[in-house]
Amino acid sequence: MSLNDFDKLGMNFFHLIKKRIHLFKLEYKLAKMSIAPLILLAIGLLIVSNTTWLFFLIFITYLIYLHTQHFLICLLAILLLNITFIGILVFFLNKFFINMKFLRTRKHFQKHQPEFNHESDETVKATD
Repeated sequence: MSLNDFDKLGMNFFHLIKKRIHLFKLEYKLAKMSIAPLILLAIGLLIVSNTTWLFFLIFITYLIYLHTQHFLICLLAILLLNITFIGILVFFLNKFFINMKFLRTRKHFQKHQPEFNHESDETVKATD
């Protein structure tokens, strides 16, 4: 190989590194844009929903107590309502976090660097 070939190889290597750094910068900007709405959503959810939810639970508890005259049934109904609401919130937060996993970055690295695909495939055979 001549000196010119080494020069081209080095330039291609640095060009590849430059593209990777640019990709990480873009992913950082995307993450920054995703985190701010998440924080605002969480704060807004806490402030507004706590007072509304407390009033709603007191009202529902009072209505159930007027109907059944059993305090334990009221508590169980409110507990079931809270568990259902928490399940719905967890579902939507899970969907939001799945969108933040940088799937395009992982696909890019798996496409251009096949050694990432085979990390889990390398196993030691017990019979060798």
